Amino acid sequence: MQTTRRGQIGQMTVKNIHCKCTANAACKICSMHDAHGAVHARAKANSAKLTVALAGNPNSGKTTLFNRLTGKSLRTGNRAGVTVANFSAAAPANPDITVTDTPGVNALSPYSPEEKYTTDYLTKTPPDVIINVVDCTRPERSLYLTTQLLQTNRPVVVALTMADIAQKQNIAVNTEKLSQTLGVQCVTINRRDKAAADKLLTACRKAAEGQNKKTDNSVLKNLPPLSDTGLAAATKRRAVATKITAATFRRNTAETMSDKIDKVVVSRMLAFPIFAIVMWAIFFIATEGPCKTIADFISGTLTPQIQSAATNLLECANAPWLTSLISDGVIGGAMSVVGFLPQITVLAGLVSLLEESGYMARIAFITDLPLSAVGLCGQSAVCLTVGCGCSVPAVMAARTVKCEKLRRTTVSVVPYVPCSAKLAVIACVTSRIFDGNAFVALSLYAVCLAAVAVAASILNKTTDGNEASVEITELPDYRLPKLSVAGRQMLSAATGFLKKAGTTIVVTSVLLWGCRYFTPTFGKAFSEEDSICGVLGKIISPLFAPLGFDDGNCGYAYAVATIVGLSAKEAAVATLTVLGGGTLPAISPLGAYCWALYNLLTVPCIATVAASAAEQGRKNAAVAFVLQAGLAYVFTLIARTIGLAVSSIAR
Repeated sequence: MQTTRRGQIGQMTVKNIHCKCTANAACKICSMHDAHGAVHARAKANSAKLTVALAGNPNSGKTTLFNRLTGKSLRTGNRAGVTVANFSAAAPANPDITVTDTPGVNALSPYSPEEKYTTDYLTKTPPDVIINVVDCTRPERSLYLTTQLLQTNRPVVVALTMADIAQKQNIAVNTEKLSQTLGVQCVTINRRDKAAADKLLTACRKAAEGQNKKTDNSVLKNLPPLSDTGLAAATKRRAVATKITAATFRRNTAETMSDKIDKVVVSRMLAFPIFAIVMWAIFFIATEGPCKTIADFISGTLTPQIQSAATNLLECANAPWLTSLISDGVIGGAMSVVGFLPQITVLAGLVSLLEESGYMARIAFITDLPLSAVGLCGQSAVCLTVGCGCSVPAVMAARTVKCEKLRRTTVSVVPYVPCSAKLAVIACVTSRIFDGNAFVALSLYAVCLAAVAVAASILNKTTDGNEASVEITELPDYRLPKLSVAGRQMLSAATGFLKKAGTTIVVTSVLLWGCRYFTPTFGKAFSEEDSICGVLGKIISPLFAPLGFDDGNCGYAYAVATIVGLSAKEAAVATLTVLGGGTLPAISPLGAYCWALYNLLTVPCIATVAASAAEQGRKNAAVAFVLQAGLAYVFTLIARTIGLAVSSIAR
């Protein structure tokens, strides 16, 4: 055993353990059975790897604490259901400690997929230590889960989160008394206390060694067995949680600021007008003003300058095909998508602010009743709103819907919502065809929402599954959104979008350039009709002719762009730019509107298809996407018919 001595032998600091002595033989270094045994046990524990799991109620601050312990930047939000799967990472200050963030649960009696996942993880493959995250602003609800976690026969450490918010609400906690009552160490987590994370990990290490036991409490001795999930057992467990709360927390029953705000925000008369104004403001900010100015600069000024510079540099190569490939294929295709980066980035930040403020939970509350008429629920509205940013996390967020039938319906209708990728389609058509007419964009969103309602009604009547159960929507306190959180979401959205532009879009653009430049026999195409795109376009364009894609005698370009867009909607815009030689191919305003509508109503990307299949099975996903393709065609055909009728009357 290598040691560093400090005076007496009993005051040694152990660095590395290689000692093979046993409890029956005195150590040659310290010659003290008891002293060496204690040092040996502590050093062995300090060198062992430790798995720590965060467990707590939804929206109790688990993911925020996880980010603080591990230095990660997982998505957070002031609502239930942000975390829908386990995520593990090592603590930088203690690399031997692996921290796992789990989906929030109210009790170890699962009703939804993420609750079952968490319960199975904590009971069937338990971690070394469980950190029970207790929200100081809602202690009674949190402590109900605590009573169950203490019966899992795993070391438990209680992390008291939201302490600063509780202090503002005049809620005080007697941490020492709570520790004595529960028989485990409790650590208060305060954002201003930078050492809180280290204290918590130290407490976990001690808990793994069995040093955290405070007392053999009597409050928890009469709890029902963990396996008993009946009403009588739940009532008894709730009574214990209430008793602990009354003994250790001092609560202020006065009306909070959130209560006062909710009297207006979720009132019967003003709830929906406020909701409409909020959503309009989000999309207006994301598509107009500075965002539109920057986007116009990128597409109208920066892109031509880059293409011109590339053309001048490649002139010396005396290879027109190479110049066309780089200028029209690579630069033209990629920059046609990069031009929408400001809108997509800002939209991601605004959705994050919506979540952080606590208003997202209010959306679920006020929309629950009207959505129930079409076979959805309030939590479905949250998924649909998240889908405005990206459909993949929105599909995964449907795990929080407890009713299986509603969950599958929600997963199926999320792809109808215009996500950030589809925003590129909207921005492309409205800015280049309709001169930025906001009414056009608004009408496209309205038709998509109508399609959601129709699809949900059909699926609700044709999908097998249990009937909807009663769900209680908890309204979290309003919080001032953190700009740092919104900034991380914006950075993540921008990085992901640029990565797609630099890989998928560039590859797609190059392939399309080749299909436009060469004939099917790989000779140079002297006309669009002789190119590979022209030949393939003639085959598939009749399918979309009733929808008006052939207006302007360039229907094959829009037909090809639609097919390519099934892989990624940004690729549809890049396809039009490449096939149009840097501009949109000629088409009537009504034809452009119908093209945009059809692309908005079809699947946004392959990743969404995969996520949907993972959540509801391949068969159900296939049925959902066949229905979506059919409804997209029908809705677009109706829109074109109405447009032609209006044009005829106007004449």
